[in-house]
Amino acid sequence: INAEYGEGTPATMQQRAAALWLLIVIAASSPVPRGPVPRVQFELDTPPSRPGWSPSLSFAIAAEPPRIELSFAVQQNNVSALLATLERVSDPESPQYGHYLTNEQVHEMVAPHQSSIDAVTSWLAEHGAVASCATLNCDFITAIVTIPTANQLLDAEYQRFVHADSGLVAFSTDSYSLPANLASIVDFVAPTIRLPTIAKSAGSSSRKLLG
Repeated sequence: INAEYGEGTPATMQQRAAALWLLIVIAASSPVPRGPVPRVQFELDTPPSRPGWSPSLSFAIAAEPPRIELSFAVQQNNVSALLATLERVSDPESPQYGHYLTNEQVHEMVAPHQSSIDAVTSWLAEHGAVASCATLNCDFITAIVTIPTANQLLDAEYQRFVHADSGLVAFSTDSYSLPANLASIVDFVAPTIRLPTIAKSAGSSSRKLLG
């Protein structure tokens, strides 16, 4: 019976081996499905703060989606060493008394790791955003993106807000998150759940500021 069906013959064994090898090659070259990237929520214990701001629905038809400048606070290094240095230069009994650090020296001391800077800038580039260093040591990285891109980057839902006294417009979200690999090297992102307090100028009014 085996001979009738050709089972166990050298030719058949070679065919099976070739077929098995082909399946292995196909499986190896096929893309492996990826699950969702783990994310970490930020500032969960902090309620949104927007003094003087109110949500606003805009019914104007915009040619392009609104844009926002996001600022990423990259984790600094040697902060404890900086504080210790500040104590020594402020202590009259210390040999270092009065030897204050320059602005450049402070930035150099607490500069983030280059790998952290590269991780943030590369991630932004993957989403078509151009990163810029906002400080000497790049501990703040900024990127101007559209609101849809900001929502995608931060898993957020940005809304439009208007300040009652000044008429200024800003965007804010109730929550945001970052991929887990970035959450350990970024302290916070702004603007997100907070908008600044704006003092009302004497004699000014929203009607006047709005023209």
